[in-house]
Amino acid sequence: MSQEEQGKVESLLSELGKKIDQLIVEGKKKKDGLTDEIEEKIAELKGQKEKLEEEFESFKAKNEPKWIEVREHLEKAIGELRAAAEAAFKKMKG
Repeated sequence: MSQEEQGKVESLLSELGKKIDQLIVEGKKKKDGLTDEIEEKIAELKGQKEKLEEEFESFKAKNEPKWIEVREHLEKAIGELRAAAEAAFKKMKG
């Protein structure tokens, strides 16, 4: 997983956390405070967010070594392809 992809997921999770916190703040501004139903929903959202974070961390831990290995193989294959293409162009010009 690239740093960019990882950053996007982390940003989305952070944004989700902020929205949950905003729900809590808005709920507390209400005259009667948070209703039981809203409190329940917020707790459920928090739990789902935490589960997503755990799954993402687990995915990163399991797949990062594979991604590094795949990336290294791809870089090697691209280098070999580039060298073969350059050799072919030299033959065509020569």
